[in-house]
Amino acid sequence: MEKRGKTINILSRFSSFFDSNSTSLLYQFIDVFGYMLEQAETDLLKIMASHHVDKADNQDSQGFSTTQKGDLDKIFALYLEAVGGTSQLMQVNPKDDSYRERLKTLIQILRRGASTKQGIIDIVAANLGIIDSDEKSEAAKKQIKIEEYSPQITTIYESKLALGDEFEVNNPNPRFETPEVSIILSSPTPIKLVNPRIINLETGQVVEYLGEVKTPQVRLNCITEETIPLLPPGKSRWRLESLIMAANNQPYPVAYFDSSIQSFDDAIFISTEAIVTLKIRLYKLTPGTFSVKIPWHIPGFTDKFDELDKSPRHQIPAIVNRVKAAGVLAVIAYEQRFQEQHQLTDSLFFARQLVLHEEQGQEIHFQLASQQGYRIEHQISDTLITSGVFDCTYFDSDNRFG
Repeated sequence: MEKRGKTINILSRFSSFFDSNSTSLLYQFIDVFGYMLEQAETDLLKIMASHHVDKADNQDSQGFSTTQKGDLDKIFALYLEAVGGTSQLMQVNPKDDSYRERLKTLIQILRRGASTKQGIIDIVAANLGIIDSDEKSEAAKKQIKIEEYSPQITTIYESKLALGDEFEVNNPNPRFETPEVSIILSSPTPIKLVNPRIINLETGQVVEYLGEVKTPQVRLNCITEETIPLLPPGKSRWRLESLIMAANNQPYPVAYFDSSIQSFDDAIFISTEAIVTLKIRLYKLTPGTFSVKIPWHIPGFTDKFDELDKSPRHQIPAIVNRVKAAGVLAVIAYEQRFQEQHQLTDSLFFARQLVLHEEQGQEIHFQLASQQGYRIEHQISDTLITSGVFDCTYFDSDNRFG
C-alpha cells in the first residue's frame, strides 16, 4: 500500500513503539483520515483553480445550455450576465478546443471596456463568431461600422438673393461642419455669372465656384474640396458675390453705390433683383444616438446561422443595449448587397440602297447594302437597400445558473 503524506505526518506524532508499517491495523485506521485530509486539500486546490480561466477545467460538462455545467461554463455564465447570451461563444461539444480562448477573448473585451466605440464593435464581432486575431477575422471585423449621432442631410438655408446681399446661416451642430453650397439661377436671366462665391464676413473665408456658370445649378464647393472653409457652430453672417461676364467676354465685378471697392471703369451696374437661389445643406447630428451597421452575411462566419436554434443576429440588440450608456439610443442596421451580372449587346446597322444611274440611254440599277455589328459589354451593379422590423418575439433571460 502506498503511503500517504498526511498519514505519515499523523503517525510521526505517535511514540516510536507504535507499528507504522503500512500493513498494520493502526496504519490502515489512520490512513482513512489521511485520505480525507488529502482529498479536502485537493478539492480546495480545484476550487482555487476553478476561478482562473487558464486553470479551470470543464470536466463532465454536457454543454453550456444543459444543467450539468463545468467550471469554464460557470465562469462564462458570469460574463454572459454582463453582456447577454451569445450562442457563438458557447461550447457546443466537449471537443471544442477553442472554448477557453473564446472565453479569454470575451474577458479581454470587457476589461478594455465594452461601452466604447471599439468595444461595441468587438462585442458584436464576438457574438458573430469573429474572435481570432488573424487576417481573415480582422477583415471581417472591419465590415462592422458604427455611425455616431445618426447624421441626416438637412437644408439649413434656402433663399433667393441678389448679388451683394448678406445673409445669416445657423449651424445646429455643436461642431464645425463642411456644408454643401449650391446656387440655382433664376429663369430666365440674361446675366452670366463668373466665379460666384460666398464669403464669411467674420473670418473672410470663401467658398467659390471657379469658372463661368453655364448650367442652371452649380455647387460652389465642387472643385477644390480641400479648401472648403468649415461652417462654425451657431450663427454666422455671409455675403454672396460674383463677377459678371460683359459683352466683350471679359468678367467684371459688380458695382455698388456708395462703395469705393471698385473703380468706375472696372465695374458693372446691374439690377438689385434676386437672380439666384442659394441653398446650403449639411448633415444634422442627433445627440445621444448611434447606429451599428452590420453586414447580413459575412463569408466564413455567418454561413450556418440558419441552422442554430437561436440566431446571433437576434441577440445583438440586447447585447448592445446592455453595454451602451443609459439614455443613449442605439439602432442596429443590417445591410445586404445583391449582385447580378447582365449580358448586354449593342448592335449598329448601316444600310444604303437604291442607287440609280443613266448612261448612254441605258438604265442601270445598283443596290448597295452593308451591315456591321458592334458589341459592347457593360459592367452594371444593382444595389437594393431595405429596412424594416424583424417579426421576432423572444424572452430575454440570461440566467444561466439553473
